[in-house]
Amino acid sequence: MKKVILIIITILAGLFSANAQTLKDFYKQNPVLQLTADETYAKGNDWDKVFDSYYDKVGDRPIGNRKTLTVTEDGSALVSHYNRNRYSLFDKDGKFIKDIVIKDKMGKAISNVKPVKGCINGYFYTQPDNMGKMYFFDIEGNIIDELTLSYSANRIITLSDNKIAVSGSTSWKGKDKYFISIIDINTGKDNIIWELLEDKNKYSINEGKTVIITPTGMLTTMARKEVGMAYIDNLLYVSLPLTGEILTYDIYGNVKSKAKMTWADKYISAEEQKEFLQKIIDSYKENLKDHPNSEFAKHLQSLIDKLESSRDEIKDSIPAPAFSTMIKDSDNNLLFFEYLEDEEQNRFNVWVYNDKGYTCKNSLQCESYKLAITPSKLVFHNGYIYGIQEINGAKGGMPTRLVRFKIK
Repeated sequence: MKKVILIIITILAGLFSANAQTLKDFYKQNPVLQLTADETYAKGNDWDKVFDSYYDKVGDRPIGNRKTLTVTEDGSALVSHYNRNRYSLFDKDGKFIKDIVIKDKMGKAISNVKPVKGCINGYFYTQPDNMGKMYFFDIEGNIIDELTLSYSANRIITLSDNKIAVSGSTSWKGKDKYFISIIDINTGKDNIIWELLEDKNKYSINEGKTVIITPTGMLTTMARKEVGMAYIDNLLYVSLPLTGEILTYDIYGNVKSKAKMTWADKYISAEEQKEFLQKIIDSYKENLKDHPNSEFAKHLQSLIDKLESSRDEIKDSIPAPAFSTMIKDSDNNLLFFEYLEDEEQNRFNVWVYNDKGYTCKNSLQCESYKLAITPSKLVFHNGYIYGIQEINGAKGGMPTRLVRFKIK
């Protein structure tokens, strides 16, 4: 279960094109939705220069494709570069304008800045750094304001009335706490509207990933970190991948509605769970060969013993996450992405769902780009889809592009 099946929930009707056709009608009339790159967009950019960070590495690990995208109200785009302390600004036609560096009051560049998460009151804001500090800055890189959080933030979206919603996590009384909070950026006041506590039982694995073993099975906390959030018509939509629930709140944290995803009925078998754990165990055993007779090896062997014990105790199936990622499109529809087994598949099955239930089934595909579908790499705006994507089947050269798609 690595890639995604696209599942679309139409929450509200909207205009899809100049002829005022609704998305729902468009989906019903077009069983195959084709993403086609707009060739007039971002022409003339020297991508090898603009995206030179593509070749960056930490040790032997490539990190250059860890870029994120923010699209402003006027259609301008800002691309964050991991580990480069800069942001690339593009105009509404995709033309590269300049790189932005955040500066303090003395004009000195700030180091170790994090990706931009959104815009509020005409300013960009960043993900909190390792000290929990968020920066609010203008297009010249001048810091307008700062906000410090006391926890890790996974996703952040902009609400109204100078508020933001944060999907966060922290340690609390010996447990892992996952939550959604609404924050007033003027006062810094936190209002936690949803939370979940789990016992700590984590085992790190390769490539910076983490497997979570809990009484209800592995993968659960990983899925909970991917809680979906969107702001539509003064309501905050919160989607929970494990339970398949869709909750709505007002900006004061009051629950306004609850719904259930009808497709949230898949399970991960005991055999699949054991296979997943065995891959982790095998990777640890490979690492043991490189660190014989060391303190690290003793620690690693202890983790292997615990994982093997957990593997042998697995007897039952566990609920599979209802989706891996949720994205809001430009017509205020929620797009849910469910895991696929085929890692190479670039075609996504589509279910359309609205407040009256299931509407139709489609598929979405793109021939020219290998799609990475996350809220930080694919953004809907004014009927277009903007993305930081890699050319499909690129042979040599730097494959990453800022691209604008049309749906046909």
